[in-house]
Amino acid sequence: MHYVANYINGNINQEHTKRGLMRITHSFGKLRLGKEIGEDVQFLLANKRGGFCGFSAVPTSRYQGLYFEHNWILHKSLETIELINAPEIKEIKHNFWNVERIRQKLTESFFYPLNTNTLVYELSQPWELELKLDCKQIYDNREFGREYEITEESGLIVIKFKKVNDWREQPQGDEYEFYVVISGDKHMDHTEIKEWKHWYYNSDFQRKSTPYDRHVFSALRMRAKTIYVTAAMDKQEALEEHWYVLRNVKQLKEQQKKYIMKLLKPLPKKTKVETETQYALTTSAFALDQLTMQRPDHRHGIYAGLPWFFQFWARDELVSVKALMLTGKYEYAKEILLKYVNEIKEDGRLANRIPSVATGCADGIGWLFKRIADFLDVLDEHGLRSKFMTDEELEFVKEKLKKSLEALEKRYKGSNGMFRSDPKETWMDTDVEGDNRAGYRIEIQALTLHMYHLMYALSKDQSYQEKEQELLKTVRAAFWNNQYLLDGTEDPTIRPNLFIAHYVYPDLLSKEQWTTCFDAVLPRLWCPWGGLASIEKNHPLFTPLDSGEETRSYHRGDSWFWVNNLAALSLLSVNAKKFAPSIKAIVNASTDEILWKGSIGCHAEISSAMEFKSLGCLNQAWSDAMFIELVYALK
Repeated sequence: MHYVANYINGNINQEHTKRGLMRITHSFGKLRLGKEIGEDVQFLLANKRGGFCGFSAVPTSRYQGLYFEHNWILHKSLETIELINAPEIKEIKHNFWNVERIRQKLTESFFYPLNTNTLVYELSQPWELELKLDCKQIYDNREFGREYEITEESGLIVIKFKKVNDWREQPQGDEYEFYVVISGDKHMDHTEIKEWKHWYYNSDFQRKSTPYDRHVFSALRMRAKTIYVTAAMDKQEALEEHWYVLRNVKQLKEQQKKYIMKLLKPLPKKTKVETETQYALTTSAFALDQLTMQRPDHRHGIYAGLPWFFQFWARDELVSVKALMLTGKYEYAKEILLKYVNEIKEDGRLANRIPSVATGCADGIGWLFKRIADFLDVLDEHGLRSKFMTDEELEFVKEKLKKSLEALEKRYKGSNGMFRSDPKETWMDTDVEGDNRAGYRIEIQALTLHMYHLMYALSKDQSYQEKEQELLKTVRAAFWNNQYLLDGTEDPTIRPNLFIAHYVYPDLLSKEQWTTCFDAVLPRLWCPWGGLASIEKNHPLFTPLDSGEETRSYHRGDSWFWVNNLAALSLLSVNAKKFAPSIKAIVNASTDEILWKGSIGCHAEISSAMEFKSLGCLNQAWSDAMFIELVYALK
């Protein structure tokens, strides 16, 4: 069911239009995979320099639209292209290099060339349409002081947007402006509308993400077959890029197709997995690549997610980087690892994200150690260590990691011999009723154990092995109750963090003990659709349905796809035969979510525990990456 609501004179005018099933088709080379679904989905295309576009049948979130990046801030230009009296969408074709929406006797094509800020929108025949703009910085939801100026220049439509201070809203110092350049083919003619339309965003309302409504600027009505939309902070830059894409669009399409073929063709063919899972591996590899930035200023890395996690979060990026190793991107993985080796702070930790925020990060440094070990193992497995890691580089890394451990021991090691974290410093970084996971947490101890293990492997210094064994004995005594691992030394709550502990340091328990542990916790965390709740279901804080931006359910109920996929890896490692039903259910749920829900082809952040949905950030890097790792491990 479509849900459209426009505000008229302060009241909501709701339109409900029933429609039948819509077909989703993923198409790569000669392969086709399709399915009819009964829910609305969106698609997302990124340009690998920070920008993206995301559209659904009608806008359901203010985060949809066309975006470009400048100075670590995403700027929105286009709200939507609205076809006038268009037939209903019957099929969405995800072709990787572009996306097509197929209607009766009409097909739309969306193409976002890599490393450009230009959207190419094509129709199978000329059609009347409206261009609606909502120029703003992504988090700037102020309504007043938005000025649009429409001019024509050398056959192009140039729209100057300016955000000015307005007395009705709190001034924020110097404001900003940028430019949108629009053109079309020979069929295009246009008229200026210059009307404000009041729009209601149903998805934002469901997420409790205010504001739920907004005035958008209906700029132009036109009849066209092809439209180009470019945005940039500088007018000349926008004009030059626009002409470049216009003159080279055919070559850009061919380059993008070749890039996709080179990216996806080497993926392994898994002989004993379902066809849909094999295809979900392909689409998730593409989705992760969409988040892998190649910025002109060489600030390379992996966005944590789109549309709103457009930064480099240390733990997210380091969790995700092994998928790059598995898919042969050794140089890029190395670049990310060395980036973080150079970012180690005086206290031995990493900043939570780049650009930095004040919140601490207790686990990022542990994930850096873990991924360096993985990198060396993968290189050794393929006989490539000498090609991608010189002795000098390895010595540099070893010295940096040594200093990190020394600093961590001075700053964060408690009198009990274990390592503490402050409130909201683990990946579960919210605080509900004082539940902020401060203290001594299981995955932090497991990561530290792995750090000692790696340092011994690199240096052969016996003191690291002795510290590892001493901490191992302490952690077993403090966390293992002969049934399951506690989440904290003073917190017996069952959370899926014990699966993270197994993933990073499986020697914490014997395989028999891990089997006992998983047997004990799975029923208390299990979601009926095939995932794990983020807290045991009988806990007073458990929230079965997603609470959106209120975060009540975020780490106290919501099921995280990256953790689900990681847990399946642990179950596979400990006892693949015994835990086969749970492993299969997780694989099937992740596959279904990637292919047919949310943003098609992308792995979302979360689902409600008790209701399987695609929620949160709709393309989340560590969800994509851990699914890739899981499928690679399936025999």
